[in-house]
Amino acid sequence: MASQLRSERLREAPISTEICPAQWKVFGTCYAGGMFDGLDSSLFTAILPVAIAELLNTHDPAIISQKGSWVAALFLLGWTAGGALFGGLADRIGRVKALSISILIYALFTGLCGLAHTWQQLAFFRFMTALGIGGELIVGTTLLAESWPENQRSKAIGWLTTAYQCGLCLVGLSNLILGQLGWRYLFLVGALPALMVMFIRRKVQESPFWVASCQTSETKSQYWDLFQPQHFRNLFFASAFTGILLITYWASSFWIPAWIHQLLPGKKPIFEVSSILLLQGFFAMGGSVWAGYLSEQIGRRWTVVTANVCYLITSIGMFALNSHFSPAIYLWGAAMGLSIGIAIGVNYIYVPELFPTQLRASGTGFCFNLGRIAAALGVIYSGTLVRFFNGSFSEAALTISYVLILGVVAVLCLPETKGKSILLSEESTARH
Repeated sequence: MASQLRSERLREAPISTEICPAQWKVFGTCYAGGMFDGLDSSLFTAILPVAIAELLNTHDPAIISQKGSWVAALFLLGWTAGGALFGGLADRIGRVKALSISILIYALFTGLCGLAHTWQQLAFFRFMTALGIGGELIVGTTLLAESWPENQRSKAIGWLTTAYQCGLCLVGLSNLILGQLGWRYLFLVGALPALMVMFIRRKVQESPFWVASCQTSETKSQYWDLFQPQHFRNLFFASAFTGILLITYWASSFWIPAWIHQLLPGKKPIFEVSSILLLQGFFAMGGSVWAGYLSEQIGRRWTVVTANVCYLITSIGMFALNSHFSPAIYLWGAAMGLSIGIAIGVNYIYVPELFPTQLRASGTGFCFNLGRIAAALGVIYSGTLVRFFNGSFSEAALTISYVLILGVVAVLCLPETKGKSILLSEESTARH
């Protein structure tokens, strides 16, 4: 009875069918937050050799790569912890407050990276940066999903997923302008998002669904409520197809640059590698946008299925049909980027819709963070596969790609949410 009353009250949350200025402010804020996520995430990749060499006073590649890998590993761990922490925090204190805190954390500690005097200090600051980044990605997506009209939500989230790639472009621009001044100045640029917090706290409205859920619920949902029978099915299968996508993305596409070096022995394929990565990034942005429109036409589940199948086909085309470098690799790279973009875009649309309002950020955070842990293990396993296949990056990457079939199976075990209220999860989870 209490659940039915809560659902009825939540339907009265003030969400219009038209886009109003307040909703555009939410979108702009979430997009800027995601863009600066991409900036602050990627700064270290751009300056790693220079920063670690200076902090350790060495130019030994073995030492630089070893310490750099530790910094990167702690960053990934912080990202995972941040998603879990802020997902639960957003369900308890509100989306806007949690978003403000997450942005403040990653901006502050990115700036502090520029003041590090040892590699251990840098590693700690990067861990804390990732804590905020992991939180912003989850909370921003949840806030946008709950704030925009039902008929526009998937398209808005599709556009939102391009923000991270925009941040990657900002890294290149910042490095071009400030690179000659030194790596510390680049980290100071990453502190600028802290200024957003003042705007967010004054101008951005709280999610009406979260506000309504607080008014109608006697007790706050707890994180472990995700594991109750009415939610566990969605949690399990959403975690499965999300994790499988991230495993493939990191453990398969990860090897493309190394594979191109194998195809062009004795040459420094800077142009070839850069061109492939740029093509993948550009078409991934297009795929993320298209995911919003496609999911409205054929549904969320079938968009995931289509993206996984296309991703597998392009992986086969890339790694199995090219034993020598040729212009065809550029085409396969673009097609792979498009498939990746659709897959990532629809994930951010679909996963939040599978959970009730008071568990939405927690559930979304759990799925994506479990996926990141799986991706890290997948990268380690793919390295073992490279050795198993006698150093063949293409065979290892292709083998990993076949796990996408399991992703198709997992998503077909979930309910369709196209055209249904975001409150679907309040009612449908009880039936599954």
